[in-house]
Amino acid sequence: MASARFAWRPKERFVATLRTLSTATVFSILGGLIVNFHAVMTKVPALAPEEGPLPLLIMEGFSEAVVPAVFGFLMLSLAWLFAAAGVRRLGREDQAIV
Repeated sequence: MASARFAWRPKERFVATLRTLSTATVFSILGGLIVNFHAVMTKVPALAPEEGPLPLLIMEGFSEAVVPAVFGFLMLSLAWLFAAAGVRRLGREDQAIV
């Protein structure tokens, strides 16, 4: 939302907000990854052998564990795509004033 607002009405003071929110998002992604990998590593050893081969179960768990990273980085990409549009518009407005 902040990046869309910046794209619509670019003001240089919003760039710091975008950077701070992006940093918070990266830390949230890392936290989600750590929690999910921890869940995989604690649950897989408790599975019964008839549930499937251990390497396959670990790979499936890891594929689920990276979902926060995929979603989070997708959101960051979209946010900075909007931000790039705002930066471009900000440059045009600066030139129009001069």
